[in-house]
Amino acid sequence: MTGGDLLAYYSFDSAGNLLRDDSGRGFDLTAVRGVISSTQGRVGAGALRTSGVRLRALVNGSFS
Repeated sequence: MTGGDLLAYYSFDSAGNLLRDDSGRGFDLTAVRGVISSTQGRVGAGALRTSGVRLRALVNGSFS
């Protein structure tokens, strides 16, 4: 990967899988504590509503 490559993209448009990585690279988000839900977005089809949530994406599985 070079400096300008897309790492991940999250549209939050899929109510069935809000944390899906839409780039196709598989870096889906994981909610750590708290609650997530879908809400109407200001731009695009959807948005993510969070309450006390931290989001994580495993980018490098070999990192220890």
